[in-house]
Amino acid sequence: MKQRMITVACGVTALIIVLLFYKTMVLNVGVALISILAVHEIFGAAGISKSKALIACCYIYAAVLPFSYYCKFSGTGILLTFALLLALFSVMLKEHETVRVESMALCFMVTVLITASLTGLIFIRDNLVSSRIKDLPVFYIALAFIGSWITDGGGYIFGTLMGKHKLSPKISPKKTIEGAVGGIVSAVVFSVLFLFGYGAYLQFSGITANYNYLSVIILALACAAVSIIGDLSASIIKRQNNIKDYGTILPGHGGILDRFDSMLFVVPLIIVWMKLFPIVF
Repeated sequence: MKQRMITVACGVTALIIVLLFYKTMVLNVGVALISILAVHEIFGAAGISKSKALIACCYIYAAVLPFSYYCKFSGTGILLTFALLLALFSVMLKEHETVRVESMALCFMVTVLITASLTGLIFIRDNLVSSRIKDLPVFYIALAFIGSWITDGGGYIFGTLMGKHKLSPKISPKKTIEGAVGGIVSAVVFSVLFLFGYGAYLQFSGITANYNYLSVIILALACAAVSIIGDLSASIIKRQNNIKDYGTILPGHGGILDRFDSMLFVVPLIIVWMKLFPIVF
């Protein structure tokens, strides 16, 4: 538990630093590094290591996509994704005796899912940075972490204290229904409190804004739900490959993907939500 809490403290500190410099390339670099590490971990878990060329293409995509928003052409991300697909097929054609189509398809799917989802944080920044409402990108980016990390943390605490009924014993034996409910409640409470605190910050800054508390509650519920789905989805890959964690880079937590798997569905949801149902306006 002590080791786990130290890792949490370090992670929160790193997150605060990134948010403080969110307008700079720090966010892009952070997303690129996390994407590369997460892709590397899932390749290791799935046993995809026969083709160095196949893996190299995926690493390059994970490193480049987070910086694609600096290109003036709006379709850069789509072109990069098409280029990745073309490169993977080219490698498979050249190494068809050792590279199976299943491996190529898995490489493409997980690389695009991980990198595109996390790059969504940069999309949030670049689409809201010019808003009249101060630091609005930080608000939505923070909601993404609340929807994933707080759900996971709340689920761990409530599951440890009150967990009796297994949520999905064959996929994730330690997760319980009580923990899932506790995680969802935690996400809602923290999201509402964060909106209240953000409102106070804006008021202190002399900025007038409207706040939709019902919207943030519904979003928190949805984020917590898809966060659990993301976590369980990543757990399936671990179980099918007989591993406990994706890595050991985060003591007490496992690998990078063990901490960011729940964000893979949360970030896209927040992007859609902020467009359709603004919380602060």
